[in-house]
Amino acid sequence: MLYSQHYNIIKNSGKDWVSLREAKVDNLVVPILVQYEIIHGLRLEAGPQVGFPIYSHERLDGGLDNIIECMRVVDVGLAGGVKSDRQL
Repeated sequence: MLYSQHYNIIKNSGKDWVSLREAKVDNLVVPILVQYEIIHGLRLEAGPQVGFPIYSHERLDGGLDNIIECMRVVDVGLAGGVKSDRQL
């Protein structure tokens, strides 16, 4: 489980206008990784990850709604990495 902060681009629009701005959102990311040992002590990791927005102090322009209420509820992606058990 990981905690991360992302800057998302928020699109606000009205009848005759559109504006884009960045909003900082705190996320909780849960990766589900499978390890494959290539050679002794060296492993590849890969799998899906699911992220959930948990907090943002940002509000919509002119409103009381928190930005998280207007975002996607779940962010799905892929994660990967390399792991070494050898000491330097």
